[in-house]
Amino acid sequence: GLDYDQNNIDVAKERFQSDKIEYIVADAYTYTPKEAFDVVVLSNVLEHLNDRVELLQRIQSQTQAKRFLIRVPRFDRHWSVPLKKELGVEWRLDTDHKIEFTPEVFKEEMSEAGLQIDFIDYRWDEIWAELRVSQDQ
Repeated sequence: GLDYDQNNIDVAKERFQSDKIEYIVADAYTYTPKEAFDVVVLSNVLEHLNDRVELLQRIQSQTQAKRFLIRVPRFDRHWSVPLKKELGVEWRLDTDHKIEFTPEVFKEEMSEAGLQIDFIDYRWDEIWAELRVSQDQ
């Protein structure tokens, strides 16, 4: 588990104790792993970042992971969300969100990052996807 906030790491260690999990305090933009990863899980992470495509490309390069499991919030989760945004009223689930994804934007960003969607589902107002590094990479 990787997070830039020590408090988040402490909570994760307390809730999910396992010898198979290593918790690291670091910035995903600059962290370099010591070994390759099989899978990268980004659960409710990407919506907090501006340069998502570049980060996904960097993670691929740094980890050599071939599979990604990604979960992000959906912008079109309810008809009121686009209306609120249009009216200039706060519409985000979290004011730290830089984006909340439509299926089209999610697919476009994943493609730009060199990831191919093997499975995608829309549940609990989120996009859940299993992706792999595109053969073109």
